[in-house]
Amino acid sequence: MNIVDDLQRSSGKPDYALLADQRNLVHYSLMSLPTASQLEGFSSYEDPDIIYEACRLAGFIYSVGVVFPMPAQSSPLAQLASLLKGVIEMSNLRTTWAHHHAQVVLLWVLTLGGIAAEQRPERQWFTTMLGKTAQYCHLTGWAELRAMLRLVVWYDPACDQPGQNLWLDVERLFASL
Repeated sequence: MNIVDDLQRSSGKPDYALLADQRNLVHYSLMSLPTASQLEGFSSYEDPDIIYEACRLAGFIYSVGVVFPMPAQSSPLAQLASLLKGVIEMSNLRTTWAHHHAQVVLLWVLTLGGIAAEQRPERQWFTTMLGKTAQYCHLTGWAELRAMLRLVVWYDPACDQPGQNLWLDVERLFASL
């Protein structure tokens, strides 16, 4: 993402080969991450396994949505959102995600899952969970959430608008309760 930003700011001739190589390497590396169950030391989806698997799936969402965007008709975003929901549901939110750093990661995972689930049944679940997690973390607005998301992986030009739309859904949901 830094290479893309640098290309946009520079007035010189961009090195598109470097950009393509870096993009392909990042996308390939993310998509090649093994599942938690394939890792040595896997222990039947205990807390570290759940966090790893949630991050892996959220990384896939980020990769196919931002790093190497895919057309809607061939995008696996809906399937990834469904898988991510299943992994998070296996966790105990109070214990698995209790540490502050894990809460930041959970906010990121829920946000990417909610973005990926746009116009899907899972969107409501992600909206609810993101709202509850934001309340637990004492976040009151989009700017605060966005600051947390930028601590993990977030590319403003690609992520801000969908993220803000998800946050508006969260606000509408919790205003109606």
